[in-house]
Amino acid sequence: MDLSAYLKTHNISRATFAATLRTSRQNVSRWCEGVMPRREDIVKIMAETKGEVTPTDFAFAKPVRPAKSKPVPAKQEGQAA
Repeated sequence: MDLSAYLKTHNISRATFAATLRTSRQNVSRWCEGVMPRREDIVKIMAETKGEVTPTDFAFAKPVRPAKSKPVPAKQEGQAA
């Protein structure tokens, strides 16, 4: 069962679940929307859901990647440095 389905089935809000895990509601929302939690968070999720949500439920989640930096525009000829 994925985390979003678990929360709906048990009538638990994302904010309540976040408080229980001592994380942010935004983290829980990201996990429900398919972002892979960190290993230590998966362990907490599994414990809190009593095994109803397992690491394999996140098998196809998107891995967290750092934000890409924006390219710096090249200076055009004649512009002051």
